[in-house]
Amino acid sequence: MKETFIKDSLNIFFPQLPAWSSFIITICVILVLAAVGMFIAQYFTASRKFKSILLSELKGLYPTPSNWPENEFSIDDILREKFPTLEAAVTEFSDVLPFFAKTYFLKAWIKYYAEYGEEYGQSYHQYMPLSCPEVINYGVKSSFDTTKTYKSDFKKHLDHLLSFAKII
Repeated sequence: MKETFIKDSLNIFFPQLPAWSSFIITICVILVLAAVGMFIAQYFTASRKFKSILLSELKGLYPTPSNWPENEFSIDDILREKFPTLEAAVTEFSDVLPFFAKTYFLKAWIKYYAEYGEEYGQSYHQYMPLSCPEVINYGVKSSFDTTKTYKSDFKKHLDHLLSFAKII
């Protein structure tokens, strides 16, 4: 009964196929579904591990900055110390992301550890209370003030990183 249903269904879409082809097509569909299922399981396992490492390494700083250092400029040293562990977790997690999400994830990672989005060096100044009324950079005048937003910027960047590790 089931065999004829599959054969009849395939004959509707592919009337010129020989009878034995339904068996091969069924096997191919099963293999594709198994591969997709394995990818999904691997993604969820990696998501849990990535989220766990990130939360344990940044405990007291994220999601609520309850243990932010009193000398707020020492956050640079703290984050540099945690960088190797976080980088290993990011690398491992990015390996299971689909190609279209991996690029955005790595950009979010770079934005977390590099103030100007340049991947060759760490800079955590965006997480310090700094202000400058006027700065001239390449002939362009601008100003900045992070005295009220540095902790929320930290949270925003980590929220974005963790958004790739959604666990349904």
